[in-house]
Amino acid sequence: HPLPARAQRLSAHRPLQGAVHRFRHRGKFGGLCNLRMDDTNPAKEDTEFVDAIKEDIHWLGFDWGDRFFYGSDYFEETFQLAV
Repeated sequence: HPLPARAQRLSAHRPLQGAVHRFRHRGKFGGLCNLRMDDTNPAKEDTEFVDAIKEDIHWLGFDWGDRFFYGSDYFEETFQLAV
């Protein structure tokens, strides 16, 4: 999953390559794909980078509709599962 703490380079960034792979795989089987930012440190994340990542993935022809999430959306649930 993309990490929105710094600028991304599409050609060399594995999380973005992974997102492209997942969107292509989803299309192959007619499914849906979420876009989730791996914001493990929300205080450090920058919306400028989030917007740039979304623009880049959209430019590649992929759309996630209303299925955009942050990893921090699940912090409490994940913590409860771990304890």
